[in-house]
Amino acid sequence: MMCSQLYCATFSVTHGKTVTCSILRSVTGLTINPYSNVYMSVPGKSTNVTSKSFTPYSLDVNWIRSYEIPCPITKYTVKWSQNSDGTDQNNVTESLYKIKGLTPCTDYIITIIAYSYVGPGEPSGTLTSRTVTDVPGKSTNVDSKSITAYSLEMDWSKPLDNPCHINNY
Repeated sequence: MMCSQLYCATFSVTHGKTVTCSILRSVTGLTINPYSNVYMSVPGKSTNVTSKSFTPYSLDVNWIRSYEIPCPITKYTVKWSQNSDGTDQNNVTESLYKIKGLTPCTDYIITIIAYSYVGPGEPSGTLTSRTVTDVPGKSTNVDSKSITAYSLEMDWSKPLDNPCHINNY
């Protein structure tokens, strides 16, 4: 029986994580007592959280779904930020999500929380993931001097619009 199918005659919460729902025998068809207790709880934490960056401005995050017995998972909250406060978040129903609008070559801390009708489960462990490097911008202050008839000396400044380091020129 799913949580959404329960018709509660009495409803109580214990330990902040488990809900006891006494349901009428006529609704459940059970022959024990006039009421039967069904214990519902919050989901377990999501595991194996992974991410990949295919563009400089996004991260693809996925995870193994939390266990959901006896209550189904109603949503996941995906939290991310450049520090551990998880300031940005979005609610999703699947176990994958593309975080968009990120900064290239930047570390992000990601956490997943599963929810059931009872409430939120324990957060997943944190994952730190980095967006890939963007193509460097133009070099600035380019200057050349003739050294000999066959050689030049070049000077330039690094591009300003790429936060990642430059490997070579």
